[in-house]
Amino acid sequence: MRDLQPAGCLLRRTDLTQDPAGAIAAGENQQEFNRSTLVKPSSSSTARTPTNRFEVVATWILALSALAIAILLALRVFGGGPTDSTLQLGSPSPQLESVGAFSLELADSTAGVRIVEFVDLQCTACAHYHKSVLAPLLKEPRFTAVSLKLVHFPLDVHPLARDAALASECAREQNRMGEFVELALHNQRSFGPSAWTRIASESGVADTVQFGECVRTARYASRVAEGERLALAVGAKGTPTLALNGRVFNRLPRLDELKEHIQRAEKRSKR
Repeated sequence: MRDLQPAGCLLRRTDLTQDPAGAIAAGENQQEFNRSTLVKPSSSSTARTPTNRFEVVATWILALSALAIAILLALRVFGGGPTDSTLQLGSPSPQLESVGAFSLELADSTAGVRIVEFVDLQCTACAHYHKSVLAPLLKEPRFTAVSLKLVHFPLDVHPLARDAALASECAREQNRMGEFVELALHNQRSFGPSAWTRIASESGVADTVQFGECVRTARYASRVAEGERLALAVGAKGTPTLALNGRVFNRLPRLDELKEHIQRAEKRSKR
């Protein structure tokens, strides 16, 4: 069975309101359906005429068509099913050649294959991608030399994503940012002001008072903002977004696809 294309969290909320004509048509169809099904037969005739039957059938067809269009749109936007889109890498982005101190290094930075991931710590797709793709990849001996850096890209649709990013940077002060990020991605449902200190403590942050003051004053807001600027500069539309050796993927790769692209990059680096 073919793997499904991984879904992602979008930069902006996407729904039928972005297609006013489609939304209005769907709304009119629904209103027509409501009128047709709620109108009672007139007192002069209790039998349903062929015309009325035709109108009801036509209304049902229109309503089901609108539903089918909405489902297809959702699958296209969120990647809920198999895709015909060929995985490709974009043009080289010079900004990605040397990601600065605002990134989190999770694997060897001297490796010939460099992966940059733009991540939102409140994005469920990011949590799933780390668990199902990145973690298994880095555990394989074949890919232990791959460099992986995370860059903050908190989305406006996630109200606690920026606070989580700031808290992770405060954990960096005590060399526990990697552990904080991993625990945060596994504890998204508990996010909130009281959660950061608990996650920090479980991550091994020793001085929680220092950590709390850092979070309260948003000490590293500029560092998070730097990651956001980079994400927008390279054209990231949501999270997670991946780049390989300075080139952004046109969509999120599955594990098998990512392995294949890494192997190609390794071969090119040895030429």
